[in-house]
Amino acid sequence: LLANGRLTITQRGPGKFLFKAGDHRLVGLDSAHMAIYQLIEKTSDKGANNRLLKDSSRLQQHTITKITKELMQRRIIKEVKSIQNKNRKVFMLYDVEPAQEVSGGSWYHDGEFAASWVEQLRQRCQQYLEEHNGR
Repeated sequence: LLANGRLTITQRGPGKFLFKAGDHRLVGLDSAHMAIYQLIEKTSDKGANNRLLKDSSRLQQHTITKITKELMQRRIIKEVKSIQNKNRKVFMLYDVEPAQEVSGGSWYHDGEFAASWVEQLRQRCQQYLEEHNGR
């Protein structure tokens, strides 16, 4: 079970261990895939870009691209547009919600400024003020 990734053991103190069922999606991944997965997992809601993965894993870029595509197909990770660097995408675990610094929060949708949403908000505020005489 341990060798197949179906069970993980974490030491919680002297003589105390935590046994945890492994993620079935990780079964069958080789060491390079697991290394990339673990790097992405460490970044949590901030995400990891290609440069970080390349520098930390010491794998070639085409290998990283192949691994990230396979992890995305298995729905282990996802690719998120970063508002900090428009041309860069970051990878994070599939079920992790991106941090506001990455996604932009309510003001952004899929990495793009939500101009239509802001315009609707402006119109509704204006309508409310007109209906309530500015109060």
